[in-house]
Amino acid sequence: MKKVIVIALVVAAAFYAKKHFMPGELSLSSVSGGNSQEAVAKERFEKFMRSWKNGGVSLNDAEQAAACLWARGKPFISDNEEIRNAADSFDKWRKAKGLYVQDISYTIGDYRQEGDYTIVDVTINGSRYHVGIPKDANPMFWAD
Repeated sequence: MKKVIVIALVVAAAFYAKKHFMPGELSLSSVSGGNSQEAVAKERFEKFMRSWKNGGVSLNDAEQAAACLWARGKPFISDNEEIRNAADSFDKWRKAKGLYVQDISYTIGDYRQEGDYTIVDVTINGSRYHVGIPKDANPMFWAD
């Protein structure tokens, strides 16, 4: 019985510490201790590409998450005007390279630091691109 109580107290303490001392969601970079700019960019870009692939141009939750990750680096934006601007800008960004299509396939290549942003090499639907991922919560950009 003592073991059960101790385990319950440890779990409760962990949740309390997470809530009060580590606000935000747990992420690969925060758990691994590697919150370098490149690690944060890599995590953002991989989540973004998964959401884009799952959402396409369907206006579903995955596409909205992709637009939010592209624009602000988080999967949800609560302000209606900001999310509408993110979605419109994300559509224009895709259309600039002819990638406003329902289905995409992609392969993520190398990441490299360039000042306040990270550049990633990515192949989307058979064509190679370079995407800039800003350090702060700004939209991604074509870097080629």
